[in-house]
Amino acid sequence: GFDRYRTEGGISFRPSASGSKLTVNIVGDNRLGCVHYSNNDKDNGNELIFKGAGSLTVANTDFWKKTENGITGYYRNRSCSVIGSADYLPNSSKDDHAYNITIESGIIYAGATKAEFCTAIGGGGNGNSTITIKGGTVIAVASGTGTAIGGGSGMSQAGGEGTVTIEGGNVYAYNHANVINIPSSAIGGAGSKNDIGS
Repeated sequence: GFDRYRTEGGISFRPSASGSKLTVNIVGDNRLGCVHYSNNDKDNGNELIFKGAGSLTVANTDFWKKTENGITGYYRNRSCSVIGSADYLPNSSKDDHAYNITIESGIIYAGATKAEFCTAIGGGGNGNSTITIKGGTVIAVASGTGTAIGGGSGMSQAGGEGTVTIEGGNVYAYNHANVINIPSSAIGGAGSKNDIGS
């Protein structure tokens, strides 16, 4: 069947070796559907870094389209974060985490709608994250049990943990009402419908 791990539509960085770093140097005005980043070990030295003087808008759409074996299907984002990890690792039942995201500079907007029910910057469904904001302007908008910046959304499992360090810059984080009326944080750990929040 169709995989549900939204990793296309922008940048995908899933390093296989420790110490791998991807620096996104933001120049001009840029728009993407997602920035998929998977790092399941916060101590392996892998890092996703944003810097530059430009702007980056990353906004999921309510549904995505995929054709496989001649059949086209339309699917919701299914809890994959806008900037960060997917709902689960493909071909496994493990949560996908987004450890070591660093924003040094630039203007970054990450947003999702109620239909997507996901985290804007951080962990995918139930995923954990560590995020450091050193400068720039960060605007993150979510509408779910996930956070605007931090842990991944929870439904039947616990919400993801989010460790967010803000050292500078201007940060605007909003988590609006969601379809199941479960509150969650704008920055930090995520909530869950049927389990504990973080």
